[in-house]
Amino acid sequence: MIAAYIRVSSDKQDVQRQRQSITDWAVRTDSTIGHWFEDSEGKNPRDQAAKRPEFQKLLKAVESGLIRQIIVDSQDRFGTKDVYQFGQFVTLLRENNCELWSVSQGNLTADDDATILTNTIGALTSTREQKEKATRSVGGLVKTAKAGLYPGGVAPYGLDVVCFANGSEKWRVRWHSQTERTRIYPDGRKEQFNGRGNMPASDPTDELRFRPGCEKRLGVIRQIFGWYATEDISPHKIATRLNDAGIVNAYNNNWNKVGVRSLLANPVYVGLPAWNKRGRPRFKEYVNGQIQDVTDKKTRRRDPSEFVQPDSVEFEPIVTGDVWDKVQEKLSASSQKAKRPSQVANLWLKRFLVCGGCGKPMVACAPQGRTTYGSYICGNYNTFGKENPTGCRCHRVKHSVLEALVEKYLEEVDPQLVELAEPPENTVRKFAGEEFNKAYAEQMKLWARMTDYVPDDWVQHVSGDAWTAWLNIHEAYEPPNLDAEIDAKEQELDAMLSGFARLSPALQDRANAKMEGLQTQIEALKAEAEDLAIPYREVAGEVAARQKALRHALTIANDEGPARAEALRGVVDSIVVNFRYTAKKSFLDCVEIFPVAGEKLCLALEGSPGPN
Repeated sequence: MIAAYIRVSSDKQDVQRQRQSITDWAVRTDSTIGHWFEDSEGKNPRDQAAKRPEFQKLLKAVESGLIRQIIVDSQDRFGTKDVYQFGQFVTLLRENNCELWSVSQGNLTADDDATILTNTIGALTSTREQKEKATRSVGGLVKTAKAGLYPGGVAPYGLDVVCFANGSEKWRVRWHSQTERTRIYPDGRKEQFNGRGNMPASDPTDELRFRPGCEKRLGVIRQIFGWYATEDISPHKIATRLNDAGIVNAYNNNWNKVGVRSLLANPVYVGLPAWNKRGRPRFKEYVNGQIQDVTDKKTRRRDPSEFVQPDSVEFEPIVTGDVWDKVQEKLSASSQKAKRPSQVANLWLKRFLVCGGCGKPMVACAPQGRTTYGSYICGNYNTFGKENPTGCRCHRVKHSVLEALVEKYLEEVDPQLVELAEPPENTVRKFAGEEFNKAYAEQMKLWARMTDYVPDDWVQHVSGDAWTAWLNIHEAYEPPNLDAEIDAKEQELDAMLSGFARLSPALQDRANAKMEGLQTQIEALKAEAEDLAIPYREVAGEVAARQKALRHALTIANDEGPARAEALRGVVDSIVVNFRYTAKKSFLDCVEIFPVAGEKLCLALEGSPGPN
């Protein structure tokens, strides 16, 4: 069967041109298109093939042997991240006896030199175009943010996007949900603009800027900041208080601790809208005041120093400066307090656990306050609290309980798997220790050679302890002047060499032995006369760096959790934790362990109550 594939980057683009191009090709070649795969809804960037549903269906059909030929309008419509990914897909097609054809380029899976070169150049060009486009996009956003203009996306809670024409308000947009918004005119007229990305059009000379919205929402914002600044309360408790009061979050319906914390940290509420608060780019990002290639594509929070903001406030602050400062200080302190990497790392089952109630991953909770044990709770409950959309309770379960069950499972399946799941020797710590010992031994070797050429009273004339003084031995060391002795021995060696040819064979053997001895003495004298201060300083720097690395390795080496998780990963795929309820308690009912291969095993716990 011949299949056609069509892709547009956005649903705002028309697929008709590609469809007509492929149809014309089919007529010219007397071919019949058996099926059309079309990624035309939402966003379908070329570098995110895994997120294009029709493209993935196409690949599945190829692997099933249903398709023998794919036709696309052009190579970039097929869509790949780079030349390596294009090669990966071509390999997949060729292994399944499927050809990829382009209307304009012909057979893209041919193995002749010209096709391979053309494909490579096409993929490289595609990657370059994506990076150039990303550079222009990021540069434009930086310029927009510095000017205080609206950079796009959903407005923060309580803010409207106002369109100004010649300094006067032309209209404003107010959000009611992620995809529902209203355009409001100064005379009170309203128009609905619903749907993803469906913003009202503005004229080229208009300016879009954030401005405070309705007073009711502004009152909620001031209340949130006031609670956090003056009370001993967490974002989670604020979210619970808002939900209990029936205050609706316009974007997520229910409030949660993540949304509250994000609101409290947003400088837009003091009149300074900020862009670049979070990093989620694919090609280019703005870091250290420059547009750079992306090295880590994970979503991550930026430090406030990386925010891009206007030089002056855009509007009168919604919260006062002293309240803002108190809130930021408290957020910073709570963030530092929450960082317990070693304790959380030891909860090594986190990557496997799934809540049986909602199907969401469980969240690891390190010992804190009255809770003296490591545990896991439902991810939905952790984010949304008791008002979570699936109705899950806390579902807290001790790490020690689950760890014992996993060990029991491994013993029952195969006793050797227990050893498999044990953490291997900490290679990071071992490597760091070996490298430090190697550098330190070299430093001590040089140090021993230098001690004969340091004044006896050197230690008495330096500040600090004697050990520090000896580590800085290069400051007092002076290499010996052995030039005269070296010259004398070299002259002696030259004299022997000049008369060597006149000697009898027996004397030549004796002369050889003596000359070799002289040469050895010369090399030893030169080594002794070498200025050891230069290599010593280099080695001392290497020792300091290796010592720092070793300390870091020792810090993390005590946490065997990650190593155990990595070992278990080859045995277990996921662990589903199931609870049942009574009026007041939730009970850990059973744990389902899904292995990488084989049948799942359900471990019933006879209604053991959860620690919550």
